[in-house]
Amino acid sequence: MACRSPPSVAQPPRMRPPSPQVVVGNEMRDSPPYDYAPSMRPRQGSPQVVINTRRDGLNPDYAQSHNLNWQPSWPITSEQEALPKLKVEWETRPHADPAVAYEGFENVLVIELNDFEIYVCPDSKYGGELCSLEYLDVRGKKLWVDGILSMGNQRFYVQKMHIKSYSVSGYGIEDEDSDTEVYIQSQIASQDQQFDIWYLLKAPRGRYKHIQELFSWVTVLGKHVVDYLELQPDGICIGLRSFEKDFHGWLTSHYPKNQAIQQWVNAHEGTDFRKAVHAHIDYISQEVYNLANQELLVEHSLWGDCMRDDHGSIIPQPLVQSNTIVTPHTYACFKNRYFGSKLAEMPPAEEMAIEQENRKRLLGFPAGAPRGRLPRLGDHNHQSTEIRVGEVVSFTPNDEEKRIWREDESSNQWFAFVRDVKPMSNGTQRIYVIWLYRPEDTTISTMDYPVKNELFLSDSCNCNDEAIHSSEVTGRYSIEWFATTFSSEKDYIVRQKYLTESSSFVSLSRSDFDCDCHENDEMKKARTYQRGDTIYIARRGAEFLSPVVVHDIDFKRQDITVRVLLRYKTCAEYIGYLPRTKDIDNELVWTKEFFTVPLRRVGRRCHIRYFTPEGIEQLPYPYNRNGAGDYWVISTFAMKQDSRPHIRLLPAAPSSLLQAPDLSPLEDKNKLPGLSLFSGLGNLDKGLEQSGMVNTKAFVDMCPEAIHTLYANAEDPDKLKLWLGSVDDYLATLLSGKGTKDSAVLSIGEAAVISAGSPCPGFSTLQLNSLSDESLRNASHVTTICSFVDMYRPKWAFLENVVNMASTRKKQDGELVLSQLVACLVSMGYQVQQFIMNAWSYGSCQRRSRLILSISAPGLVPITPPAATHSNPEGFNARRVGELRNGQGFGAQENCLTPFPYVSAARALSHLPDIGNGVIGGCIRHPDHRLWAPMNSVHRTIMQRIPREPQGSGLKEAIQMKLIPSHLIKSRKKEVGKAYQRIKKDGLVSTILTQPFPADARQGGIVHWAQDRPITIEEARKTQGIPVSDVIVGSQSAQMRMIGNAVDRHVSEALSLELRYAVQKSIRFNPEQETNSFVRIQVAGCNSVATATSTQSQGHDPRYLREMKPVLSTSSTTSEDIVRARVSQRDREDKNTTKAWVAQGLLRYPACSQSSLSVLSKRTYEEVPASVDTPGTIKYLASPNPVKKQKREENTSSVSNNIGNPHGLPNGSCSFSPPRSTPTVDSDDSEGRKTRHSGLEVEFTPSVWHRTPEFLTMKARREKERRDSLPYA
Repeated sequence: MACRSPPSVAQPPRMRPPSPQVVVGNEMRDSPPYDYAPSMRPRQGSPQVVINTRRDGLNPDYAQSHNLNWQPSWPITSEQEALPKLKVEWETRPHADPAVAYEGFENVLVIELNDFEIYVCPDSKYGGELCSLEYLDVRGKKLWVDGILSMGNQRFYVQKMHIKSYSVSGYGIEDEDSDTEVYIQSQIASQDQQFDIWYLLKAPRGRYKHIQELFSWVTVLGKHVVDYLELQPDGICIGLRSFEKDFHGWLTSHYPKNQAIQQWVNAHEGTDFRKAVHAHIDYISQEVYNLANQELLVEHSLWGDCMRDDHGSIIPQPLVQSNTIVTPHTYACFKNRYFGSKLAEMPPAEEMAIEQENRKRLLGFPAGAPRGRLPRLGDHNHQSTEIRVGEVVSFTPNDEEKRIWREDESSNQWFAFVRDVKPMSNGTQRIYVIWLYRPEDTTISTMDYPVKNELFLSDSCNCNDEAIHSSEVTGRYSIEWFATTFSSEKDYIVRQKYLTESSSFVSLSRSDFDCDCHENDEMKKARTYQRGDTIYIARRGAEFLSPVVVHDIDFKRQDITVRVLLRYKTCAEYIGYLPRTKDIDNELVWTKEFFTVPLRRVGRRCHIRYFTPEGIEQLPYPYNRNGAGDYWVISTFAMKQDSRPHIRLLPAAPSSLLQAPDLSPLEDKNKLPGLSLFSGLGNLDKGLEQSGMVNTKAFVDMCPEAIHTLYANAEDPDKLKLWLGSVDDYLATLLSGKGTKDSAVLSIGEAAVISAGSPCPGFSTLQLNSLSDESLRNASHVTTICSFVDMYRPKWAFLENVVNMASTRKKQDGELVLSQLVACLVSMGYQVQQFIMNAWSYGSCQRRSRLILSISAPGLVPITPPAATHSNPEGFNARRVGELRNGQGFGAQENCLTPFPYVSAARALSHLPDIGNGVIGGCIRHPDHRLWAPMNSVHRTIMQRIPREPQGSGLKEAIQMKLIPSHLIKSRKKEVGKAYQRIKKDGLVSTILTQPFPADARQGGIVHWAQDRPITIEEARKTQGIPVSDVIVGSQSAQMRMIGNAVDRHVSEALSLELRYAVQKSIRFNPEQETNSFVRIQVAGCNSVATATSTQSQGHDPRYLREMKPVLSTSSTTSEDIVRARVSQRDREDKNTTKAWVAQGLLRYPACSQSSLSVLSKRTYEEVPASVDTPGTIKYLASPNPVKKQKREENTSSVSNNIGNPHGLPNGSCSFSPPRSTPTVDSDDSEGRKTRHSGLEVEFTPSVWHRTPEFLTMKARREKERRDSLPYA
């Protein structure tokens, strides 16, 4: 029989067949209680606890022989005394001949070992602690064993037997028996000259049982993995991915009716064994290396996928650059920052500069580097003529205004766009303006802004402020509106609008020159709703928002009638209620109840979709996220029968419900290609992909474990471009033009979306020295996103970092890193939004806030902050992104009503099994349910004494309750802070860190609320929203480091929905990439594509279609249209395969997708079951207060049933006017483009410039009265 073990070691008899063994080396490698990096060790001042490590009581974590007060029930016999008597017993009793013999050993002696405990050698740092045999050689530990040696009638209780090696039997598939047996050999037994002595492990001692059960399961896993590798045909390479499905299929085919195999598989739960194989890869590799055919087995890619020893599936890139590489524009913006010495400017090669300019021209960016001359002084002969509508004038702020805005004498002019004037009796004019902001008036603040002659139109007017008169005007200025170049001859250029409420920058549009501040917000919002829409309302006294269906709107009374929807989980007492196999918070029940509320109680839209009962159990994204994103499901209706409430299944979607869409992923060819920087384990990028709109093609990270994790979880890893190296070397390769199609460097134009999370330690409050060389280098990498955006010019991009990035650095007054980042991106021409996202607001159980900065190319729909769906926890303190020069905060968080309560720690994590204090070392069902580093007795003893009530107690409370004797505590501070603080069961988990250390006085909240241990890897990944199916490659400490650095998946998925919404509303789609999901819509002067997946049975989501702004005028083309038309032309010229579809105008819906308002008005009966007399018989009742038939008034903004005929033209004869060229001073059309009296040429004036204010007021009043007379907006 062939031998699997080294021939120098004898095997015990009756092996099936002989198996591999592990031999302990001569040296022992002790590890500290936590595997911390030096910079992350407990801080000075964190409490130190002094506890005698010798056990005076019966501690279940230690061998019983290590406890002084324990007395064994058997007399203690030394191994030297027991072996001779056991050998005599072996010789005197009949036994079978050994199956094999090695090196002259004809006698193999097997002795049973019962009631055993295996523990660490008492002389070691963890002396006496119980330990699994799995770690014998893997961690270099000296292990001892106590137990009863038995042979026939001889039994001896022996202590402190030093384990030299172990061997596992059962390898091969020759028989149906899949069990394994474990043998150990002690140091003394191995020296016997007569016999090859082995101890067969039988029944463990009671408290060691759980550890041995885990090890026994692992030995069976090792056997099957080795057999699986051995039986592969030549040329077949097995990697970690093979254990996702193929391994289980192989098991069932070789053991089709084996109950033992089935029980073994059921203990693991599921057919994906990747996490289990990775968690025990050290043990499996040790088994393989002791086999005779190890050279063949190590050729498999499994070891490289799991990064075992020197194996690796991805080759690292050489580290060449020592500084942070930046483009010339990025360097000009950041060179004066406190980390500027770490920046290295690198201009692009000539061919790369050409590609960069082509990409900029394609997307509508100004050519050349963002530079601008100092603005000229305006026309100060302003008193010679009257102020006209459409002019830009300046004012001098008074002393109080200068003080508030901290103005200096060198920049004391405020600019404004004149939208209206009113003559006064004293000969002057009252001026109504929209303010223009200088860069320093925005969130850019006092940071370096390269375009010196740029202003931003704002949404701030003076309608409700103190009157401004023409006598206060100090100058007039010429403006290049919708500027497409930096070298304008005008005094200033204006490309974007600054939104004061959200502190964001958006592309300038025609409607921005109108002021609607007098219109009621509730009325404006209500006018976008129609019957069948699904919205939230705030009921009086309710704690959460309620989803309802719009039934009727009364604009005169300013109230709305809605249909009541019940939450399925609240109907448990209804007859017919069936519990769900999964916990679903977002399931609703249709009713026939209605009520009326004021418009002021109306919230935002929500999205409801019908599913069959089978579909409820297998919900697609995003309906399977328990309401995150405001997505709800419905499959039942409530009714009363015999005065008792019943629940019945809906046979189909209610006809009066306008359904949400099916957000199925697009085909890969239709998705936006993405690039990920500082990828980590990919939580940000994979979350952005979740909505089906992005396909991240390239990842850049210098952490080998992170890159291998991305490779392991990729759907098609061979198509990924993985750069295992520095972002600086990647950028240098790109700038030099040395990247090839076969390399991991994407070409310009291949990255439509960029996502990045620059190293947060550079801005973290936990760092010890923010000016250290390492901290400066980390902080300088915030510029990386700017350089990549500068070169690739993506359509959208995201940057995530800690909120503290927006704060002013200590000892560095005036260093506003976020403001400089915004300045750099805005100067390029990007729309920029900045906001804080709380993880718990989107369904996470974690108290984690992150700063998100999103950008969008000119003309595209920007990413807005996702609305919170889950409530704030108790003690929530709203934060803000930063502060303007006038002291006003921006980006402030809101504490508003939500439809769901926050997800508590207990609800999110209680499904995981109890592993006590973690000494067991693992969990069969959840392989990552283990500590990231071993704890010593000191930490375990303290946590045992931390009270469980009140929730959130820590060492401080334990000392106050006198649960820990004062002489055991040593501290350099009187305050112990948050050390050893338990997680609040009904609260949130503290922010997951890279090295959660329970003794740290500043971290807090990482000790389990009921178990005496810190948070496990599985709990951390669950808290961060990492899918259960994902495997995280690396050691336990590397796993926790990547998890702590990751973006919460709940946050990135919320952003992905906003990105899909923005893409589907934006201006550009490739017609060659259209699928059945796209419906072509014709608009005045252009074509566009909008997304519509609904039919009468599927419905549609008005958020994705109807909310697009209507075109109210068709007689002229705006400058915005002209720019987009030029971009469309460039698309055709440069790509020869693209055609821009401009999504701006009045939308027309297919008849199968949406009934018009007039059709809905005529429906007097609802197709909704209202009562049931007999089973299978459904009656329909009329809905209350049906909308009366009304003649539909003609209105350019109303919805039409003429598909593709937005302006009433006959079908088939819809014409489109070619876009005009951009008006200039020399244009033939300049006469019509002048202001009312002055003759000053301007690029743009409001469409009503020729009307008097009195006429406009009367017209607006008549329009309002007409709109109020309509039943719906």
